[in-house]
Amino acid sequence: VEEGYTLENISYSIHDTASRNVMDTEFCIIPRDAKSVYPNDELIHKYNVESYGGTPLIDSKGRMLGILCLLHDKPLSKKERVDDILNIFANRIANEIERANIENQTLNATEKLSFHIQNSPLAYVECDENFKVVGWNPAAQRLFGYREREVLGKPVSQYIFENAQQANQDKTIREIMANLHGSFTRTQ
Repeated sequence: VEEGYTLENISYSIHDTASRNVMDTEFCIIPRDAKSVYPNDELIHKYNVESYGGTPLIDSKGRMLGILCLLHDKPLSKKERVDDILNIFANRIANEIERANIENQTLNATEKLSFHIQNSPLAYVECDENFKVVGWNPAAQRLFGYREREVLGKPVSQYIFENAQQANQDKTIREIMANLHGSFTRTQ
């Protein structure tokens, strides 16, 4: 935030900068004269920084995700307070970055799985806890002769075991699922 306006995230070379010090020592605070302490730090000079506080953004596995910096055009008077505030914000930001990364990884894995299911030569039929079809791939269509839109939400036994009695079909499906998974699992 600069004078009440939110700025975009930035990237720059951290060689000979206060931010490099943050990476090396975990926390850095320069309460005054930041330009003279780091004469080659372009960010400090660009924003006419008098005081600097910085802390790393660390995820739950101890990996560095980035750096959170506080730049001020006046000297800092309460070093401990700045340290506490930066650490609170850094932890929250690191948690959000990690959550977003996990969400993206989950989405990518789901997309890959969906691609493989749709392109598998093996029939894929997914049922809910009431044995109603919730997933049906093209190989299932080729094997059983029904399109996905025809079977979704309907009892799987109606399409897989055409000549068997309903009670025996459900029992057979439960036995198959118990043998495959060790127990019946629900899909929500």
